[in-house]
Parts: sequence; C-alpha cells; structure tokens
Amino acid sequence: MGNLHAFADLAVLSVAERSLLIRHAAAFAEHSHAGTVRTGSLEPYFEHSREVAGLVALVDEREEVIAAAYLHDVPEDVPGVTIGGLAARFGTSVARLVDQVTNPSRPEDGSRARRKAIDLAHRCKASRAGQNITLADVVSNMNRIENLPPAFARIYLEEKRRVVVAMTRGHPLLRAGAAAALDVAARRLSLSVS
Repeated sequence: MGNLHAFADLAVLSVAERSLLIRHAAAFAEHSHAGTVRTGSLEPYFEHSREVAGLVALVDEREEVIAAAYLHDVPEDVPGVTIGGLAARFGTSVARLVDQVTNPSRPEDGSRARRKAIDLAHRCKASRAGQNITLADVVSNMNRIENLPPAFARIYLEEKRRVVVAMTRGHPLLRAGAAAALDVAARRLSLSVS
C-alpha cells in the first residue's frame, strides 16, 4: 500500500496545481481540522483528509470530486459547518458529494449497530464518485487501526468490511485497495476478516 500512497500524493498535487477549487477546499479542511489529531496519535487530522483526496485523485481527476474528498469529514466533525454552508462556499456539486458520504444517523437513532446500518444504507445510494471517497476513507482509516482500542477496533473493522462490500459502484482500484487494507488491518490486529 505504500506505493499507492506515494502515487496518491503525486496525483493530488498534480491536480491541485491546476485547480483553485481544490486548493480552497484543502485550505478550508485544514483550517476546520486545525488543532485536532488522529485518534491515538499525534498526526494532524488534516493528513487523513489529504490522504483521502490523494487516493481519490488516482481514479478521478475532477476538481469537484477531489474537493469533496478533502471536505468529507468536515460536516460531521466541525460544529456549525453544514452541507448548505459548503454549497455556498464550494458549489452544489461539491456539497452533494460531501452529503453522500456524511453519516446521516444521530445518537437518538439507537444503538451503534442501528446507526451504522442507517449510514451504510445512505452510502449505498452514493454515486460512483461518492463511493470512491468512501473507499478511500476506509483505506486511510485502516492504515491506522492499531491506534484504536482493541475491542473497538474489532467492531470498526467489521463495520468497514460491510461498507467495502456494499460499495459496488466504486472504482476497482479503490475497491481492491480497501479490501487489501482490511486484510492487512486484520492481520495487524490478529483478526480474521470473513
């Protein structure tokens, strides 16, 4: 997976050089996630956004798709940032894609299993581009699964396995990459993915 990430970095840099929209989305995501770190590490959270955008850029160079990849976690993680606000700032195409990958479930929807079922049903309706963002998100998150508490990591791994299986419209490279990332994560956790 290391080579895939190196290519992803080059892909997003190449496209971003030509796109003001992507540069603005990256800057907004970096500002929105400023001061936050990935779970269990000191890595700035924005590195996840950059990694997801880079992986998406490997299979889709459209600027609105890469911009949405940068912004994919902002509405869920940053109070006050809404899909409508993203539409006003980045356009409806970007906002629609972010909406496709934003979990609609709320704590009042019930158990974690129930909420994740709602979220998965929502993501299954996503366009190919939306599913590519979801798959890239899985790849990035699986690369750091060992930072999670072991009991939660087992649950999370199984949730992401279901997501990858359901993303049937995603690009074959990202589907294969996500499946491989799940397998590697399972081995690192000494688990088996069925």
